[in-house]
Amino acid sequence: MTRRRRLVVIVGPTYSGKSTVAAVLARAGYFVVSARRTLASTLASERMTRKALIKAGADLEHRTQGAWLADAVATSRTRRSVVVDSARTRSQLTSLQRLARTARYRCVTIYVTAAEPVRRRRFDLARTVGSDFEMKEWRRLASQELEARTKRLRSAADIVIDTTRLSRRDLGSLVRSLVVR
Repeated sequence: MTRRRRLVVIVGPTYSGKSTVAAVLARAGYFVVSARRTLASTLASERMTRKALIKAGADLEHRTQGAWLADAVATSRTRRSVVVDSARTRSQLTSLQRLARTARYRCVTIYVTAAEPVRRRRFDLARTVGSDFEMKEWRRLASQELEARTKRLRSAADIVIDTTRLSRRDLGSLVRSLVVR
């Protein structure tokens, strides 16, 4: 009997550890669908600023009713389990869950969070190592409507992981024990 493929959808606020969770799953053999890369390729621009990407993403979100991310998973045609590194809206999550049912994936939603001071410290670190986005102030980033909507997705999660006190190594061990079996 073959195991059913998984579709792991990671949700959570900015700088909570979503990319780290996706990287752990990638090392375990999961195919990664990057929301940012998918959005940039859909919009035919890899070099958009974060502000422009957010605006264009909101337009795409409205036009597709959140289905653009599920479409990226469906068109990947991979036979492996898949991890979506960042669903940010209820409609994206709903579209991904619908795809999981029709494509016979076992869907697991992971909400990744961290205390605000930890997220801010990660933001500051990313800025010092030359991150490619223009958001200069944590306050502006953290107060965006998209951040508030993302936090409301916590109630839809199958697993909640608080990375506040976890090292990358501990986070990796936890994710492998919860998801990779």
